Amino acid sequence: DGGTTWETRKLLVSNAGLDDAVRSQKMYVSGNYVHISYIVKVGLGPSELFYMRSTDGGQTFEAPKVLYSVPQSMTELKV
Repeated sequence: DGGTTWETRKLLVSNAGLDDAVRSQKMYVSGNYVHISYIVKVGLGPSELFYMRSTDGGQTFEAPKVLYSVPQSMTELKV
């Protein structure tokens, strides 16, 4: 219906125990494909870029995958 109505929110990525370490969340939708990316930085550990997707319009998602890891802080994601 073009975004007129919405289903109940779903928690896809929990930041429990991560303080504010989940950053720069991005989402892109094309047809039934939903692509989500985000950066996780915990303490002095590396920054990791994660990617997950749905092929059924967001009903289910594949497990998140680490696409990139760097030892320094990565705070912004350009898509």
